Amino acid sequence: MTDVLCLTLKEAHTQAYSAAEAVGILRKKWLTVISGDSNHSPEDFDRMLGFAVEAANRDDPTKRREIMARTFGTDTRSPNSAVQAVQAIKTPTGPKMTDPRQVRKDVEAQRNLLNELHAEFRRWFGQHYDLAAIDATLAAAAVEKLSGDPLWLLLVSGASTAKSETVTRLENCERVVPVSTLTTEAALLSATGKDDKDPNATGGILREVGESGIIVFKDVTSILSMNPSTRAPILAALREIYDGEWHRGKGTDGGSRLHWKGRVIVVGAVTTAWDKHHAVVAEMGDRFILLRIDSTDLEARLAHGAQAIENTGDEYTMRAKLSGLVAKVIENVNPRVVPKLNAVDQQRILAAANFASYARTAVETNYKGDVIDSHAPEGPARLSKQLTQLFRGSCVIGLNRSAAMSLVIRSARDCIPPLRLLVLEDLAQHPRSRTNDVRKRLQKPAATIDRVIQSLVALGMVEQDESEEPLQSGNSRQVWRFSLSESFGPDVLA
Repeated sequence: MTDVLCLTLKEAHTQAYSAAEAVGILRKKWLTVISGDSNHSPEDFDRMLGFAVEAANRDDPTKRREIMARTFGTDTRSPNSAVQAVQAIKTPTGPKMTDPRQVRKDVEAQRNLLNELHAEFRRWFGQHYDLAAIDATLAAAAVEKLSGDPLWLLLVSGASTAKSETVTRLENCERVVPVSTLTTEAALLSATGKDDKDPNATGGILREVGESGIIVFKDVTSILSMNPSTRAPILAALREIYDGEWHRGKGTDGGSRLHWKGRVIVVGAVTTAWDKHHAVVAEMGDRFILLRIDSTDLEARLAHGAQAIENTGDEYTMRAKLSGLVAKVIENVNPRVVPKLNAVDQQRILAAANFASYARTAVETNYKGDVIDSHAPEGPARLSKQLTQLFRGSCVIGLNRSAAMSLVIRSARDCIPPLRLLVLEDLAQHPRSRTNDVRKRLQKPAATIDRVIQSLVALGMVEQDESEEPLQSGNSRQVWRFSLSESFGPDVLA
């Protein structure tokens, strides 16, 4: 009851409805519930009300109004709607739509808007532009309006492949905080805050985000390229931020601590340097799902270059147009049309997450890069929820269920280091292969393929078999052959 009272008075503080009327309704409910209960008394309600009043006075009405707008679809309920307000507190996602005709109408309108956005992106970036990149970006941003854990997404590709242009088109959406890079963890939560010397100080990125928002990283590569002693605290902080709460020790003012609690979506772009630092990220627990953009297709490369030349001089118009459409799609997201996953969808996501999380687990190497051992395999729980959120977000931006599931499976594949995935798929098709056989088929250096295979052997995803092979001289030699373990099959990512 204390939590309900606190939330009721915080909302009433925004003048959404009468605090006195809402408290009166709750008091009656309390008296009804405790009737005949000797452990509680009417005075208990007054004590809880005192705590609630203090909490409401500390609350920011502006931010509360934004939260109400996301939760209820509006922040202007009539003054006499205290009864509905109290009922809504019990179901924070708001009342469900019951008119199927209205639901179909909203879904169709969103799909038409998404098709318009697709056409505009193809107009400016060419017909070879990978629409999955903007779809995943929109889906992640849409999750900010949905319930559940946050979704963190990175677009991964080579330089100059429109990945930064894609993620930064979220700039006009509500509650978006754009970030170019991070120098230290203090940029996330500053110990100085706003003072007379710098009136533009915000107290850090998380203070700008508040209780809920979206951080857009234009380029995560600069963070990965930092000195390890600087990079590690930032990655550790991001790990806790994903979980919804972060305490940062100041080291000043007697060792006081800064605190942030909330829910933040992260969308960013990064080069394939991400794979170089895979072990570092995986050891700390990967919080990102990935979507990789192919930059090897020669025809697409030339088309992108030609389109860039054609766009020269019109970049401002392009960005304004695309940002406006992206903002409109996110603004029209309706949390009440989120589809439920059926049993088949759930099993497909779980199988993909189980394979991908196992295959991306980090291994220990020595100073030469040779594999020593593997870490305990990553569990599928977090990735399963992230992929589920991607599916839900994809549906509310206008993708149909089939297209949403295709995007989910693609992301699951892309979470696996590319060479590992290539070797796994190759061994699935060619069991009992030698390292040299795999090297020839994949056209990669022998030492590279050997290390990848040894990583998968250490993880238990690949089985090795030692046998003797006769030579023409009459002697024999030891030969290692490798096969995919029967417990795993990359067909779940097809």
